[in-house]
Amino acid sequence: MSLCHYDHKKHETMSKSDVQNSCIPTLLKIFAGLGLLLTILPSILVFSGAIYFKLHLVLMAIGMVFWFGARIGLQYLEEETE
Repeated sequence: MSLCHYDHKKHETMSKSDVQNSCIPTLLKIFAGLGLLLTILPSILVFSGAIYFKLHLVLMAIGMVFWFGARIGLQYLEEETE
């Protein structure tokens, strides 16, 4: 089973249902999960002494951008298809 479906024969603009069935929602969910991981994991690593606090701040900022960006994109796609 494929995570993404893309019809190479279509040269038209994508309809709302095509966007729902494309790779975009899957990729956004992956980025959202990665963002959450980047906000939780650095705190544990700082507590254990594996990374420095400055790296912790950078990783958490990147995770925040991934999470909010992906969730805003998913919310937009869900509102488009309603």
